[in-house]
Amino acid sequence: MHSKRSATAIFISMLVLAIVIGSLTFLSPTNAKPLQQAPSHFSAFSTVNSSQTIEGFTLSPTQGPANKEATASLTPPESKVLIFSQISAGRDFNLGLSVDGYVYAWGHNYDGQFGNGTVNADSMFPVRVKTPESVRITQISAGYQHGLAIGDDGNVYTWGKNSFGQLGDGTTSNQIEPVLVQKPKGVQFTQISAGDYHSLAIGNDKHAYAWGLDMGQLGIPNGNSEKVVPIPTRVDQTLLDSTPGSEYISVSAGSLHSFALGSDGHSYAWGSNSYGQLGVDSTSTKIILPERVRIPHGIYFTQISAGRLHSLALGSDGHAYAWGRNNAGQVGDGTADNKKVPTRVGETDNSRTTYISAGNNVSLAINDSGHAYAWGTPNWNLGDSAESKSSKLPLRIDEARLNSRQDRKYDRGISAGAWGNCIILDNAGHAYSWGNRIQDSNRSIPQEVSTYKYEIRSVKFDTQAVQDKSIDQSSGKWNMQVPLHKAAIVDVQAQYDVIIKSAQDYDISIKNDSITFRYEYKDGFTVHFDLGGAPGTPPPDQYVDAGGMQHIQLPDMPVWTKHWFNGWVQDNGKFWDFNKPVTDSFTLTAQWEPYKFKLTPEAGPTVGGNTVVITPPDSPKGIHYLQLAGGQRHSVALGSDGHIYTWGNNSFGQLGNGTQVDSKVPVRVKAPKGVLFTKISVGDSHNLALGNDGHTYAWGWNSFGQIGDGSTTHKNALVRVKVPEGVRFTQIHAASYHSIALGSDGKAYTWGQNSFGQLGDGKDHNSEPSTPKNPLPAPAKTPDDVQITNVSAGMTHSVATSSDGHIYHWGNWLCLTGVITDDDKSQCSKFPTSTPSRIVENLPAGVQVIQLKSGMRVDIALCDDGHTYAWGKNYNGEFANGTRNIHSITNPVRVGQPDGVHFATISDIAGGQVLALGDDGHTYAWGRNVEGQLGSSNKEYVVSPVRFKTPDGLHFTSIGTGNSHTLAFGSNGHAYALGSNSHRQIGNSDIGKQAKEIVEVNPLKISLNGMRFDKIAVATKPKRDDTEEVWKVTAPAHDSGKVQTTIQWTLGGAEQEDYELPYFYYFVLPDAGAIPFQKLYGGTLALLSVIAALTWASYGTIRNYRTKGRHKRNISTT
Repeated sequence: MHSKRSATAIFISMLVLAIVIGSLTFLSPTNAKPLQQAPSHFSAFSTVNSSQTIEGFTLSPTQGPANKEATASLTPPESKVLIFSQISAGRDFNLGLSVDGYVYAWGHNYDGQFGNGTVNADSMFPVRVKTPESVRITQISAGYQHGLAIGDDGNVYTWGKNSFGQLGDGTTSNQIEPVLVQKPKGVQFTQISAGDYHSLAIGNDKHAYAWGLDMGQLGIPNGNSEKVVPIPTRVDQTLLDSTPGSEYISVSAGSLHSFALGSDGHSYAWGSNSYGQLGVDSTSTKIILPERVRIPHGIYFTQISAGRLHSLALGSDGHAYAWGRNNAGQVGDGTADNKKVPTRVGETDNSRTTYISAGNNVSLAINDSGHAYAWGTPNWNLGDSAESKSSKLPLRIDEARLNSRQDRKYDRGISAGAWGNCIILDNAGHAYSWGNRIQDSNRSIPQEVSTYKYEIRSVKFDTQAVQDKSIDQSSGKWNMQVPLHKAAIVDVQAQYDVIIKSAQDYDISIKNDSITFRYEYKDGFTVHFDLGGAPGTPPPDQYVDAGGMQHIQLPDMPVWTKHWFNGWVQDNGKFWDFNKPVTDSFTLTAQWEPYKFKLTPEAGPTVGGNTVVITPPDSPKGIHYLQLAGGQRHSVALGSDGHIYTWGNNSFGQLGNGTQVDSKVPVRVKAPKGVLFTKISVGDSHNLALGNDGHTYAWGWNSFGQIGDGSTTHKNALVRVKVPEGVRFTQIHAASYHSIALGSDGKAYTWGQNSFGQLGDGKDHNSEPSTPKNPLPAPAKTPDDVQITNVSAGMTHSVATSSDGHIYHWGNWLCLTGVITDDDKSQCSKFPTSTPSRIVENLPAGVQVIQLKSGMRVDIALCDDGHTYAWGKNYNGEFANGTRNIHSITNPVRVGQPDGVHFATISDIAGGQVLALGDDGHTYAWGRNVEGQLGSSNKEYVVSPVRFKTPDGLHFTSIGTGNSHTLAFGSNGHAYALGSNSHRQIGNSDIGKQAKEIVEVNPLKISLNGMRFDKIAVATKPKRDDTEEVWKVTAPAHDSGKVQTTIQWTLGGAEQEDYELPYFYYFVLPDAGAIPFQKLYGGTLALLSVIAALTWASYGTIRNYRTKGRHKRNISTT
């Protein structure tokens, strides 16, 4: 029996051992490829610029292939639950500021107080005020019939009624969409308050400003003239200045009176005082300049609110104080007697008051217990549960709606309007309203401001209902398979419901309606996308109209772990340029380049301290530069991967990598997350780019506002150009000090320097000088009936071509100092001009411009007839006609071309030199060659096209020029440069101040920023060993076993996905002589540990059995 049990124990031990050995395979890393995800059910077709929005519903696209499968989407208006951070009540409308920075309005809209472009279109639901899309609002205030808002761009926006100049835009015209308040130069407003007929603000200069009707309430010297002041004017602060260092810190505008709180602890009042509503010592019925309010002894006011004929304040003691007219009990002291000095309001359950607001004949307050109170108002409900019409003491506002929601209370804000409408916020940001004239019926107690959603019920294309669809549950968007149809234009009818949100859910349908779009079934081309073996779902197919010369959109970047995405290639292996028109159906395949890091050694002792060498992958070789351009001292490239790469001078942040440090190797610009780019343009020291998100971006030098974000500060990372709402830029050009773009509306937009009229604002320089600069894009004054097709700009001029073949110029073009000839004088009499005019003759009839480029004094157009035309001055030999001539030419002449060669593309020409790609596969150059940038001879000027020297066996696929250097990309996948290298704009670290022969641009640089062993970060940053081109770190101590290391790295300065590699920690045993067991780790250590444990367990089992057996025998004997 003993031998059987021993054998059984050993057998079990060996069986377990076998299982353990089999399971040890988990210790080995695996390179298993992730499974390919199933493709999307739909194959989506889309067209560029093809969508239609009606009443907030958007159909996209509005055209698709005839008799072929395609998809379209129908998106209802946004219907999210609105969470407010601020609220403000007007006469019979309310404003709410959502937590995402948008303004909403609801109620009545007689005078455009909704700010959404409509009048008399009342709404019982919140509708969006049309503040600029790129601006987030930080503060709002509702007046009698107008609104004010402060944006995060430092501007103040205003809209609504403006009979008395209360909008502050310099006019007395109503505005149904937000316009800018004309702030004093250099001042930004930090706090605003809209009254009945005037407005107030605090500036960052600590002064108070007022505008609108002046019957004393503006607080300005020589006031009380019942005049209109339509722009902000400084409020008098003579009394305030009597306390040195004091300043106004907040303001409140009432009906005909105003208040300001001072940093000196005093409150100041001015305007009408017919009922003592100013609370000052004077008995005068009107006070023109600020006087101090008679505040009770020992306190100061922390909030103040001007109502119609009474006033309300919050004391530092936590009590509310009121004064002025008291006919309805709005003072809240239990009487109906008017009060000329601040009087303490009756108690609100012994809690401290936290918010106050004075309205017409009503007063409101919230205390720190989360309860709200109202008093006054002889005509409208106070909001209490008893539905009282008036009260001379505070009554608690009904909380029935709050009680239906857990943990809710009133504690965010409260506001009383002019005609009895009131609004309040709870701690979750939900708004409740009651009183008069809001949401189509009076409310006696607070009701939650209704939010609503649209629910699409059915969609028909012509007579065919959509059968195959998916619905996005969060947005209600329908993604539809479009029914097959022959070529035709058809109606698309959508049936929908409007559903109100109740206390618990969206469950009350209040409207059934329909909306009709137009959709065109057309013959066209389809572009299919293939992920090239990568996991995931490929981008949807895109469709374009045949013959429409349309381009497709650059999709979002696909992702494959441990692979670089190089771009989308055609079947011929060439990368697709998403600016090219589609002329056939084809497939674009994602091109990938795998990369791999290596650790040496892959194991180390548990005590750490050993050196680990990290061998990085080679820099990516597959990214091609599809576009190249140079500035004065820097270079920019658009990669086939959709990223932008820069190198050279970075004094103004023109490299866009978040620093102002020059770089001799390409770095990647810091773009918004997920944004890729399709076009670039480079000025002297600023850059423009078009994103695949439809926005335009800029960075770099910005002294003249050429970035277009509304500021004049330099930007070292990309910022969004503030394009006018509803417009998308399709072409961009960065000149020396200004920028120009072509809008989707067929207009030319300009911004930046305007000293020579180059913005085309149309002003007469003699009678009305142009603004020296404009930091926001605005349309040039081209004729209204003209559709612009191409734009470009030189140092001090702008140029555009139109669909009817005309050429328009504005700015100072021919008459720069030092190049005016006698022959030019008749032309120069027209300059400078800020009005776009046709001073240049037309191009040949029927010729269309493919590319338009501008230099300092010359313009060149590459046209579809195979020729290139130039006009202006041939100062550097830009005409390529064998001569240099500084006389101006205003009729386009053909640029010289080699016999039998037509140019396929031309470079920018701002530096005076020109590169062109010929249809014979060669590159040609001419023009300025002072720095040897043309690489052709020692001549300073090359006046005829010469073949540009390329490395043996190569041809260039893209070209670019800077101020004194040239750039090119070769068919071998390398970038090249030539000319001035004063600030490393050549991009080659081995070259001095000038590259006289063409050299390669350095590849992208890989850098290691950190490393972790398991969760332990290395003590010091990985150090590069340049001789071996590796990185070294010191391993930290760690318990034995396998761990995952994490390498943190960048490519071209841009952070990459962390790279993980296994690493093994082992024990170091005491010296065992010749026995090779000193280093045990991984599977070996685990295996030996298991064997030892099982052997010991078996021995223990056998020993225990024997011991028990002897013990039993002893008992038996006894």
